[in-house]
Amino acid sequence: PDSVESAQSVVLNYQNSLRQLLQRTDLKFDSVPVGDKYTDCLQSGFQHEVYIGTDIKESVSLLSQVTMKYFPHFNYTAPHLLKKDEGKKRKGIKIKLGIASAMFGDKSSVVRDFGDTMIRLSRDIFDITFIDIMDPMPSVSNYLDAREKTGDKVVSINVNGEEKLWLQQARDSIASLELDVLLYLDLTMSKAAQRLGMSRLAAKQVNTHGHPVSSGIDRSVMNYFVSWKAAELPYHEAKTHYTEELVFLPGDGLHQYYERILKEKKWSKVTEHSIEVGRHYFQTAFKIPQDRNWYLCMQKPFKRHPEFDEMIASILQNDPDGVVILHDLYLPSEVNHLKITERLEKAKADLSRIHFLNTLPHHVLMGLYTASDVVLDSYPFGGCTTTREAIEVGSIVVTLPSEYLGGRWSLAYFNQIGVLDSVASSKNEYVDLAVQFATNKDRQKELKKKILNNSHKLFKNKHPVKAWEQVLTQIHEGTVNVGEESCEIK
Repeated sequence: PDSVESAQSVVLNYQNSLRQLLQRTDLKFDSVPVGDKYTDCLQSGFQHEVYIGTDIKESVSLLSQVTMKYFPHFNYTAPHLLKKDEGKKRKGIKIKLGIASAMFGDKSSVVRDFGDTMIRLSRDIFDITFIDIMDPMPSVSNYLDAREKTGDKVVSINVNGEEKLWLQQARDSIASLELDVLLYLDLTMSKAAQRLGMSRLAAKQVNTHGHPVSSGIDRSVMNYFVSWKAAELPYHEAKTHYTEELVFLPGDGLHQYYERILKEKKWSKVTEHSIEVGRHYFQTAFKIPQDRNWYLCMQKPFKRHPEFDEMIASILQNDPDGVVILHDLYLPSEVNHLKITERLEKAKADLSRIHFLNTLPHHVLMGLYTASDVVLDSYPFGGCTTTREAIEVGSIVVTLPSEYLGGRWSLAYFNQIGVLDSVASSKNEYVDLAVQFATNKDRQKELKKKILNNSHKLFKNKHPVKAWEQVLTQIHEGTVNVGEESCEIK
């Protein structure tokens, strides 16, 4: 969006257009040229996060209703679920759990987030099948290779070719597993996954926060959304963000089991290189002056809302010695880059002190976190993996929690380690905190040490594995509690 007003206007017009489509009876898609009509005619659910400050639930719910109206073949129930005893708990038998994702590739943040938790779920409780939705193409997955070697099943869903062929084959393949619970890790990040999610293929179907927005699918089909209490508003408010029934993982502990991403604190496990990349490297490679105060935000550009442009501008106005380092576009685009710079200029940001970097190798990125004075969490859509990795090296992440889950991860992580010094309650305080910690080197050094000394609290915690086991078991048994104390682990 070009501005805050533009973002709000776009969403209102979008929602009104969807409502009009629901009222019409004269539209058919038969005239659409040969191709993927669903992809060509409807917006991806992924794009809604760009407008996270608006009523996302209303947008995705309307989109789902329009989809079912004009693509009724997505309304499907597997034959075995039509039997009278469907969904009945089978006593003394392991829970058949399917874990579905289109993001099992080696470079996926979804694997980095969920991977270590899922492999630790008790195989005495669960019979697990990983469902690899190969959208758009198969990707290398050492993770899934390792799962097969340990005895888990892996089912690959090939989505190439005509939709009517691959979709029914995928439905049949998943339905044949007769799953008790089907868990989608990142439903709205893949159009193939979204289409599968509209079908009832398991007794209980669950969406979760690999992409932290509601699916929009009616809860009679997508029954639950599993979220983390520590990263949500109070239940009575948070539940209004989801079309699914909201279930909380406990807030008194982490939501996932995490291993450190670094070996011996200075070595990236991702790239197998040292992260000791100093400021001299960045000055030489990217012409970022070493002697300035560095404010870093390497969130992808779509997370940088016009509101955040204004916050960046205010930081530069309050710190004449400051430079801001931002992530550039995925693919070079003069048109889109111009739009970004025009937005920043409109916010009165000094473009001569803003540096744009492309995606960096992991060890270089971790080195940049270390070299920067302050890491800026984007607003209103913030970081999750990025914040956790910045905390691991003791970086100061200044954050302003927003209303939705996607903007509250940093707050939750800092609550877990007991360090809230860089959590703001307003845009003005966000700017003040960023400038204070960047310019006051003694305060900065003290806080970085405090964060680093407490960062261990995010790692090797088995509490979330037990929490996931309990939540999934209760979903299967139909005994899950919803509300403020959902699935608390005693």
